[in-house]
Amino acid sequence: IIKNEGLILEVLEPLVNRAKAEFENVKREKGLPKLILTKIWNTIQTIGEQDEYILQYQDQIERVLIPLFQYVEDDSDDGPFDQDILNYVAATVKLTKRVSPITWDLFKVFPQIFDRFQGLITPLFTALSNIIIFGRQDIENNPENIVTLVQLGIKALNTVHPDAGKAGPAMAALFFQVLIQY
Repeated sequence: IIKNEGLILEVLEPLVNRAKAEFENVKREKGLPKLILTKIWNTIQTIGEQDEYILQYQDQIERVLIPLFQYVEDDSDDGPFDQDILNYVAATVKLTKRVSPITWDLFKVFPQIFDRFQGLITPLFTALSNIIIFGRQDIENNPENIVTLVQLGIKALNTVHPDAGKAGPAMAALFFQVLIQY
């Protein structure tokens, strides 16, 4: 697949189209199993974790994934992609040691995702940490990004999530440590 340029995109496009169709079915018929969506995201995650694909085709792959990435802007509880997208971002940023332009676009909706997690930073922690570490230059050059990160951390210290316990604010403190360190 790697040697045949573009073949990974030919695999990815029908997966994205099927994921969109499945998501629409799930939205229409509450309670439908999300098995196909889960398996599609497992495949996308596998691609995102393979340096053979991501190092060579990251920008093209992410352009194909944009229709799925746009679902994170959906505030409904049906949004099946939040954690999947966060896992993808965490993996690709760590692998490439850079934050792609499309990932920066996704970063803009992280506050919405954070709000859906009721101020629990744990689900976003790895993706945010990798963005902070490998996107340091861009963050330093854009005060708006710094403000966003600080606001997320402050909210996470005072999370209202019922399962946060002491771990939620502890993760927020660790988040601030990463932010200050990098």
